[in-house]
Amino acid sequence: MYKLVTTLNELTGLKSEWDHLGEKFDSPMLQFDWFFCCAKYLHPESELRVFLVYSEDRLIAIAPLVRTRYKFSQWLEIIGNASTYEPTGLLYKDKESLELLLRSVFQYGLPVNLQRLSQKSPEAVIVNTVKKPLRLLLQRRSASSYYIKPVNDWDSFLSKSGKKWRSDFRNKMNRANRLGDIEIDYIHSDFTNFEECFKEAMEVESRSWKGKQKTALINNKKLRDFFRAYFSFIAKQKRLHFAFFRINKKPVAMHIAESHKNTLWSYKIGYDSSFSRISPGMLLILAVLKDAFKNKQSYEFLGSAESWQKAWAVQEHRYCSIIIYPLSLYGLVGLLDTLSSVLYNKFQHIFLSFSEKYITKS
Repeated sequence: MYKLVTTLNELTGLKSEWDHLGEKFDSPMLQFDWFFCCAKYLHPESELRVFLVYSEDRLIAIAPLVRTRYKFSQWLEIIGNASTYEPTGLLYKDKESLELLLRSVFQYGLPVNLQRLSQKSPEAVIVNTVKKPLRLLLQRRSASSYYIKPVNDWDSFLSKSGKKWRSDFRNKMNRANRLGDIEIDYIHSDFTNFEECFKEAMEVESRSWKGKQKTALINNKKLRDFFRAYFSFIAKQKRLHFAFFRINKKPVAMHIAESHKNTLWSYKIGYDSSFSRISPGMLLILAVLKDAFKNKQSYEFLGSAESWQKAWAVQEHRYCSIIIYPLSLYGLVGLLDTLSSVLYNKFQHIFLSFSEKYITKS
């Protein structure tokens, strides 16, 4: 049996069954609390399209989707993905239930954009084998992310960072010590101290390059409200971790993470750019990683893989995006919108290259 959920009230009623199905998956970003907060704070309620598959009144598969609009076309995409751009996926009991779920999504008739699915996930494999309905399917690689597993002891792990990085860490910590008293402040937040910690972390981020470019949470009400709501949920469950790098009690770097299934999932890292000479963000992550090793926890950087994260011996998650155009009017309009964007971007690139080469010289 199939069901389509289109209201937050209906979604709330799924929490118990969703959490039960979500136990099969390691990522906290596939659990009910994450998707509920995304749905409530990042999308109009009228666009909610959550596809459910039941077997004998038991929930066996979930596609947490929303309808979005792009130019002249309408699309289905995973809730919150466009705003957070975090790795994501669908929920299902087994491959058979996943195939039923994908078929129900395809039959809805709108083009579908599933971003940042694991390349090794059943979704990325089975999507090619669903026989009906007919459709055009494109699969392309999307941004990777890095992670660390505590295979050996901390000293052995750190030795893999290379002499240059280890020397750099020591030099910057020495510089930091010359500025005043250093403190690494770990706070396992609960609901009583959450607002104070969250406010302090946002203030640190506002003094970083993100604050200067107006991309910090303090400048984005929608994302700020989402993260405040989600962090408060997991703070009540004592899974939220704040860390601050302080010099003379002043916070100059912050880190926000969730502890879930023996892994530390890093959502926010920020530092005061006036202290960039000592790289307080890097020094704080170094301390957080050491603490994670002590607790035998893995560490997920999340977001997109960045070169500075290679200071440590990281491993790589690879992701893909899957775009499905059904053989329908909606699918055709979606395909035309995509092609027009590709052609526009190529023309713009050619024009800018021509301008730089000829017009600016004259």
